[in-house]
Amino acid sequence: MAALEEPDRIRQITLVTSSPRVGAIIPVMQRPFPVLTHLRLGFASGLPIRSVPVLPNDFLSGSAPSLQGIYLNGIPFPTLPTLLSSTPDLIHLELVNIPTSSSYISPETMAACVAALPKLESLIIEFGSWSSPADRQGIHLDSPTQIILPSLTQFRFQGMSEYLEDFLVQIIIDAPRLNFIRVDYFDVPGDDFQVSQCLWFMCHTGSPQLSQFELAKLYCGKECIPINFCHEMGSPEDDPETHVQLYVRASMIQPLLSQCSALLSNVVHLFIGPWEKRLPWWLEDMEDAEWLALLSLFTVVETMHVSSSLAKHIAVVLNNLTGEMHSEVLPALHLLCLEGFLNQRVINSSKKKKTQFYISRNFSCDKFAASRRLSGRPVTIVYGEEEFYQKLVAD
Repeated sequence: MAALEEPDRIRQITLVTSSPRVGAIIPVMQRPFPVLTHLRLGFASGLPIRSVPVLPNDFLSGSAPSLQGIYLNGIPFPTLPTLLSSTPDLIHLELVNIPTSSSYISPETMAACVAALPKLESLIIEFGSWSSPADRQGIHLDSPTQIILPSLTQFRFQGMSEYLEDFLVQIIIDAPRLNFIRVDYFDVPGDDFQVSQCLWFMCHTGSPQLSQFELAKLYCGKECIPINFCHEMGSPEDDPETHVQLYVRASMIQPLLSQCSALLSNVVHLFIGPWEKRLPWWLEDMEDAEWLALLSLFTVVETMHVSSSLAKHIAVVLNNLTGEMHSEVLPALHLLCLEGFLNQRVINSSKKKKTQFYISRNFSCDKFAASRRLSGRPVTIVYGEEEFYQKLVAD
């Protein structure tokens, strides 16, 4: 507390706590901090919302012209836009676990704030939970505002699709250095789930890193399905760099990807695997029709790599294809890897024991392979990762 009594000398403030008594320092910070460059405030997520103090209008006297970084975690600050209007040199804006009940900032206001921050390098907007404001109205614009963010390299959002869509519909962001986007959607079935503005934003930033993805990596998680988009296939030893990450609940993956034709149009490699070691509960309840609806969206995929824990599921689905579905599901596929289980056995020799590794499997995809061969679109099927990559390089 005593350190805050000399605001003219303070350049950085960092306070992360689980104590509601932190509200006692707020009156001390209702004054100018003219040389403050970085502000980091955070409260533990377990702290009851009613115990978290709301930052007042005159926090930092409403102005911080030297600020370069603002990091707020779980902090109610409804008048943040006023402070941001005085920070033209801001480089990092990270708003995490935003409490919508006490600190809702409309997407229109948020868009206006970003438009006034031309030096931004990272922009993070993450809600902790969601309850749509009762007075929320639709957005009606004649034309969006074009803004240039020449230094922006990272954009992350977590929340409802309606907020992100309303935020992005108001601005056209020219960000030629942007190389990473992560979006975590809260939406559930029954919500008006739309991603058109988000996809348009990704494809029109002017960044070469956000176009023509060749690899999609789809992970089955306990609560959500992350899907990563990369430029290169990589190798078992070298994981490719991810440039776009999209997270949705398992029930929303097909509605998401059905709107992502622009992202999928160049995806020729597909990986499917688990997010955690243990397979999610919903996987056993996922019917063949749901898998087929999902796989049919990857119309130009030429190679598919399925991890051992999911290989049997996919083999069953592909073997059960009938009739016209053979031409609708993965029509361009020519190389399929269904990983077997890597086992080991100890071999006794006259000199010493040695361990030998081998691949075993209790499934096959022979029926699918035979049907594709008869249709004139043969698929090579392998059951080991090493063999898969060898054939990939050979092709």
